[in-house]
Amino acid sequence: MKVPNQKSVPVILLLLMVPLLLMSMESRGHDFAPVNSGKIIARDGADTGYPSVVKVPAWVPADQRPAANANYYMYYGRHRGDHILMKWAESINGAWTAFNLGGVYNGRSRRGVFDTAADPTRESYGHVAHPDIYVDDDKRRFIMFFHGKNQPDATSSSGIVVGRKHGQFVATSASGLNFNDATFAGGEPGHGPRTVQFDKLTRDMIIASNYMRVFRYRGDWYSLGRMGILDKAPDPANPLHPNPDPPGRAWVRENTPTDLWFHDAWVGAPGGIQQDYHSPGCSFVASSRFANHPNNPNPGVRIGCNENPAGERLNHVGINLLADHELLEVYFYVKSDPDDRYNDLYRIIYDISDQDFQNWHVARDRNGQTLFVVYLTATSINSAITEGFPTHADPRSLGTSDIFIDDDQHHYLFYSYVSPHYGDEGEGQISALGIKPQCSNGIDDDNDGNMDYPAESDCKDAAGVSEFPLVTVRSKLQIR
Repeated sequence: MKVPNQKSVPVILLLLMVPLLLMSMESRGHDFAPVNSGKIIARDGADTGYPSVVKVPAWVPADQRPAANANYYMYYGRHRGDHILMKWAESINGAWTAFNLGGVYNGRSRRGVFDTAADPTRESYGHVAHPDIYVDDDKRRFIMFFHGKNQPDATSSSGIVVGRKHGQFVATSASGLNFNDATFAGGEPGHGPRTVQFDKLTRDMIIASNYMRVFRYRGDWYSLGRMGILDKAPDPANPLHPNPDPPGRAWVRENTPTDLWFHDAWVGAPGGIQQDYHSPGCSFVASSRFANHPNNPNPGVRIGCNENPAGERLNHVGINLLADHELLEVYFYVKSDPDDRYNDLYRIIYDISDQDFQNWHVARDRNGQTLFVVYLTATSINSAITEGFPTHADPRSLGTSDIFIDDDQHHYLFYSYVSPHYGDEGEGQISALGIKPQCSNGIDDDNDGNMDYPAESDCKDAAGVSEFPLVTVRSKLQIR
């Protein structure tokens, strides 16, 4: 055997390492860093998830915070819970401290920031979960959009049956610490759950589609809910105004199927599997465009997006608005997939350039390829975390997510996940990652063959939020 000389040894080692390096880059997908080494931020039993993170605004005085140094709030819940939880931190890196409002109402000490068990008018709620918090600087209030199953069926004085609703509701707070009813559960005056009157019966107002993530764009209020469903507030000056028909939802839903749904995704089309129209996102994942997409981890497979509990679907979403580029990043996971074939976090991009949100759609590149990527894998997270169970994240499958952008423009992804140590209970833990904006995330976001700064001409530096051109020059891209 020929012994290599010393100069050739590093070259040989490098050649041997190249396949391993490529495998590592491929499995990770893009650049990220676990926050606080990947420590678990919250676990409050099975089905813990739905994080929503905000920076506490300067207009909240120190004496109205859990502590004077409370700068960040992370709201979250349990799918079958009866209260909304919150943790606070001085730094995004933690430590995160649980907050409980306290004070006994209805024989219960109030837990978290909203406790239906401490309210005699809401103790019969089926559940509350999935808080999405919007900091309304204009009116100096926190708006909490939350999912739940409200009061049971009741019959009005004139004999009309008002049914229980499984929907999305809304409450407000001046401090961000107390969203309870002011009359029955010690809430803040002028705040708490929004209600409607129906034939002398009081019910919590249904605002929009389930599991909504809210954003403001061009002066209007929008939300993206489970299955990528879009809703819009009819009155931008008063987004919490109820429907004139009180049992109905306050916001208007997008309901304009495209040719992709009619001729491809719909069960009545050749190869179609979707029973009802839901959204542009669901139309894509149920279509041949998804089945044949080069980034589909399971080539040939479609995701039905049907309402039946056992059916797989594009489930809860996280969003990142790129307003100057007229784009909305949509992060999602897949629920009820057979054998958990889709156990990672995925991203599509909504083109929101049209003035009418009924015409928004999933963006495609200049060659007609839908902008879809596997954004983050459970395997890559595990590879990046050196410590494990029970103190650090160990995801087997990813769940709900929230994108948080700090004042310094650093991006973070808070996510829930299924741990192999807790069986099949669903998401049960929340952790966080520092992620990079498009101009440095290791993804060719606009699919033009150029990735990140400096290769991508539309990135002025590595901190650029988008590889797409600004609206003023966007016509050159011909995104469809």
